[in-house]
Amino acid sequence: MTSSGNTDGKKNARHPLPRVIALELTRSCVLSCRHCRASACSGGQDENELSKDEYFRLIDSIASFARPILILSGGEPMLRPDLYDIIGHARKRGLPVALAPCGVLIDDSAAGRIARSGVRMVSISLDGANARTHDAFRGVSGAFEAALRGMEALKRAKVPFQINATVCKHNAGELERIWQLAGDLGAALFNPFFLVATGRGSALAGLQLDAREYETVLQKLAGRFAAEDNEKIPLRVTCAPHYQRIIRQGGMPAAGHSGGCLGGKSFAFVSHLGKVQICGFLDLGCGDLRLENYNFEKIWRHSEMLKKIRNVSAYNGRCGRCEYRKLCGGCRARAFAASGDYLGDEPCCLHNPHSESESAGECYEDREAKSKQCPHPPMVSGKSSDLDRQGRTILQAVQTEMPIEKHPFDALAQNLGIPPDRFIQRLRELSGEFIKRIGPIFNSGALGYSSTLVGAQVPEDRLDEVAGIINKYPAVTHNYRRSHVFNLWFTLITRPRERLNEIQEEIKKRSGLNEFYNMPARRVYKIRACFSMDEDKKKLVNGGEDLGQSKPSNRPGREIDKAEKELIQLLQTGIPLDRKPFLHAAKALGWDEEDVAGTLREWYGEGIIRRFGAVLQHRRSGFRANGMCVFEVPEPEADRAGALLAGLPQVTHCYLREAPPEWGYNLFAMTHSSDKRVIRDLLADTAGRIGASSFDVLFSTHEYKKTAMRYFA
Repeated sequence: MTSSGNTDGKKNARHPLPRVIALELTRSCVLSCRHCRASACSGGQDENELSKDEYFRLIDSIASFARPILILSGGEPMLRPDLYDIIGHARKRGLPVALAPCGVLIDDSAAGRIARSGVRMVSISLDGANARTHDAFRGVSGAFEAALRGMEALKRAKVPFQINATVCKHNAGELERIWQLAGDLGAALFNPFFLVATGRGSALAGLQLDAREYETVLQKLAGRFAAEDNEKIPLRVTCAPHYQRIIRQGGMPAAGHSGGCLGGKSFAFVSHLGKVQICGFLDLGCGDLRLENYNFEKIWRHSEMLKKIRNVSAYNGRCGRCEYRKLCGGCRARAFAASGDYLGDEPCCLHNPHSESESAGECYEDREAKSKQCPHPPMVSGKSSDLDRQGRTILQAVQTEMPIEKHPFDALAQNLGIPPDRFIQRLRELSGEFIKRIGPIFNSGALGYSSTLVGAQVPEDRLDEVAGIINKYPAVTHNYRRSHVFNLWFTLITRPRERLNEIQEEIKKRSGLNEFYNMPARRVYKIRACFSMDEDKKKLVNGGEDLGQSKPSNRPGREIDKAEKELIQLLQTGIPLDRKPFLHAAKALGWDEEDVAGTLREWYGEGIIRRFGAVLQHRRSGFRANGMCVFEVPEPEADRAGALLAGLPQVTHCYLREAPPEWGYNLFAMTHSSDKRVIRDLLADTAGRIGASSFDVLFSTHEYKKTAMRYFA
């Protein structure tokens, strides 16, 4: 994540909004972890801990100006008797909640209660790939097996969980095996935390990786992340901000997460006593909630310490003049532990800005902005040996330049300077492998149809079976397996509207599953599935080129007469690839070819067809990564965010959808690229620009069905 604002050297810059806030509910715990920043213990509840009512007031203050994810941590948060009251109040105020227990106290009963409370994610730590390593680090025999039992209970309750690992000399050699174990256990995410030697961990300075070891481990992680398909489990690196520098130096996009140290920029920590800190590892208060009448916003916006933390160009030593200072920022807690200066050098970083060929002090992001007109890699396909320059030119043109006239292929061939017969021959060669069909792309809403997107949580061993049941319905046009706990997604298009719910109920009954979530579109910001084949990557700067004709879909349908329905039935699967493509339809209706072309032009003007052109086999054309990017944005900001997303060339579809509480995300953007890392990088950067309180990307891992709707069948 990146902060939604930037105060680097700008007096009037907008304050960033917090997007993640960790609440330390208690320091009481059932374990005695060697590294614990809270120095948690097994004693009773501290009488000075914030009370339930105080947490309610704090949550009300946070919700009044931002919608961050709340991470409820400890100690062991499950020891708080009012835990579920606090969760319930946060959910009532619209804040997503994550829980960070040790896992030991989670059985089926607790997992069920967590599920019912609406907790979005549970994080559990595994600090070793086996009981010997983990238990030695956690200070209690049996902790490893107890954590595994907790995860199994969460799986049975269908609660997503991530696995964290505190990385140090004790377990660095097991990191690869822990990552693999996390995937085998069904975790939604693997999150290695690099040891910060504070709290009880200050006695573990000898276990903290030195700068050379940090560099080596982070380079291995970056290399593994770049090489792996990561369908099974994604990676996010925490408390190692220079991971972002290593990625850039290796020429890789910002995998894992998009920022370095988020403390004080988009992340905050609130101690059990109500002290606001930039993180749990830097025990320096930015403000006392009890003294400020629980006004979190006031502290967030006006704390002098937070202002200093956000001005990365004012950092001391190497960090202040480093060209990666905005991307990385260094660990302020390690700097303080090493020198007593929280704005000082990050001691676990080897990088020397003076050793770079770039001018000292110039920021990497500023340098990138000078060298690129567009902040995102253009949505272009990878170069294919199967496509020559003429083939790419034709694929581009039939998507974006097809004229709606009597003999469209002749006109397009003339525009491209290709003899018509040769043009038709090349189209036929490209058809099937690169082109699905060419013709009108209809607006279902304008034809009187209703549609919805349905997400489902299906047991892995039943996915193929349930997908097969769903695919039998002609109203299902797309059906994908995606990398998420919501792992099956399909679209329904029907008329009348009531049929949408009827089909979903039928699927539930036939599959025996009840975990289906209806997410109809409330507003449509973009539907334009065109893909640039331009090798020089210059046409899509900032989404400035309109990729083909496209009409808005937020409009009511009109009555379609019988003759129009017949024409739609004749053309909806595509037009013949010959020089008179409307001749067959004209003869079938007793019309002239110009009547057909004229009707299509009228439909385009009315918005009945969105576009007239080619639908590509996008994967074969080089766009192998298909990601459904989802964001949680405040309702008043939805239109601005939707417009920004719609302007990105990587985005082909963008909707504001109804979001059930179990899901939470309301803004959807379908993205395509040649590389998943490009989408991950784009997602995280864009989330900051639109002020999303939370976001995720769901990559398609299997296509069960993808077909065009057959209207009026």
